[in-house]
Amino acid sequence: MFIWQEIKHTKLHIAQDIWNNMKKKITFKNKREYDKWKKKQNDISNETKRSFEDDILKMVLKQGSECIFGTDVLYCNKKYDVVGKNWYINKYYKNAFNFCYDRNPDVDLNFLKAYEVPNIYMDEVDILKSCGGCYIPGLQIIIIKKGKTKENFKNKLDQELGKYRLDCEMEDVFAHEIFHAVSHCSGRHTRKYSNIEEEFVYKSTIEWFKSKGYKDEDIIDKYFLPFTLHDVIQNSKEKVLLELMGEKYEEKKAVEDFIKNNAKVLVNALIEKAKQIGRVMINPENAQSVIEADRFSSLDFG
Repeated sequence: MFIWQEIKHTKLHIAQDIWNNMKKKITFKNKREYDKWKKKQNDISNETKRSFEDDILKMVLKQGSECIFGTDVLYCNKKYDVVGKNWYINKYYKNAFNFCYDRNPDVDLNFLKAYEVPNIYMDEVDILKSCGGCYIPGLQIIIIKKGKTKENFKNKLDQELGKYRLDCEMEDVFAHEIFHAVSHCSGRHTRKYSNIEEEFVYKSTIEWFKSKGYKDEDIIDKYFLPFTLHDVIQNSKEKVLLELMGEKYEEKKAVEDFIKNNAKVLVNALIEKAKQIGRVMINPENAQSVIEADRFSSLDFG
């Protein structure tokens, strides 16, 4: 996860969203008045960023958190190896690091630090509850969740979707987040097109999973689904409901009742579309048949 794409869920950023929504209705007497208003919005954004980064720094320093990669790792014992330019790394993560670095030798990762953080700390930050790890560019650190979050599902639909959470090891999450760091360092990442960023990272790690003996369907089921399923829910949920319900889809109450009583049917249909996207990401030759069958995704198949 490239974390700043998701920071909008914090309270302060919600305040900024309110300002942005109000922008259409506000008129200004002169440029000075507009500049003053614009500065206030920037202050809100900067305060959001500072507050979030402060919370992250406090988190990685708590008891139970552990630095697993960096130039100043204190625990340089048998548990650690030296890689690159005097970077120390926990041996468990060494293969994942080498996989990424070997493919991006011109990208200097000397700035980067990575931490294992117990899930009880990460779960205190709303945006981090549902992820296995993230890269925070403002701090130039990666955090990997140690342990699993206990899910509290609000309804049957969430319960069915909860069966398809991320199911891979911490070294796999580390490999994913390093590619986010590489993308950021090379200047190719973009906040505006978050799907393009995530698709780049997911595709970059396909070979990593295959080197571990994963077959295509294993990669899709254990790794791709959280991403592709989110894309389908965002862009195709209504279309799937229309396909399943027919004319009854026009009735709001009927839609609510269908989702409540047929959550498993709906999720199965969403999962199938999500798996189709995953197959195309692994093998672009599948793209044409999928597009002809259903133009459902916002992803770039090209």
